[in-house]
Amino acid sequence: MSDLHKILSKALNEPAFAATLLASPEKAMVQAGVEPTPEKVAALHNAVNSLASANHYFGGPKPY
Repeated sequence: MSDLHKILSKALNEPAFAATLLASPEKAMVQAGVEPTPEKVAALHNAVNSLASANHYFGGPKPY
C-alpha cells in the first residue's frame, strides 16, 4: 500500500484523523508514519481537494 493510500484509507475509516488531515496535512502525515516532504504535502493537498470536489458531485458535503 502506498503512503497516499495509507493516509486516505485512514481518513475514510477514522473521522478524527480525517479532521486532522483537513486542518493540518503535515500533522496527519506524521500521525500516519509518513515523512511530510514538501512534494508529498503538495501532492496530498491536491488529492484531498480533488476528492472533496468529487464528493460534492456525488451528493456529499464539501468538508471545507
